Amino acid sequence: GFHVCEFCPAPDPFDAMPQTVYGDHSLNLGSAEIRVPVPQTPRHMFAAPNLIIHYVIEHEYLPPDAFVAAVMEYDDSWAELRVGPWFPAGASILMRNGRMAELTPTGVKRLRKR
Repeated sequence: GFHVCEFCPAPDPFDAMPQTVYGDHSLNLGSAEIRVPVPQTPRHMFAAPNLIIHYVIEHEYLPPDAFVAAVMEYDDSWAELRVGPWFPAGASILMRNGRMAELTPTGVKRLRKR
């Protein structure tokens, strides 16, 4: 399923589905979540609906300071960790270089660019 932005009026729910673009990738928002690792000890991870991107850009939402700091310090090397409770097998990752990867029980499998 998916969620739409409750603050943006639209005649059709599919017209209300926000999108974001990263490099040459376009992503519909509202059907997934993002996970942002906190690099400091104790290590933990923030999880948020990916609509947070839309709320920040379009509605000037300001997430908590700790979340913003984790985003600003983001390093996708966390994806090299083994699958665990925060890294479910089969999850797709959009890496900083614009390539997609998939988490497997033994680590990360880089996917070919389409």
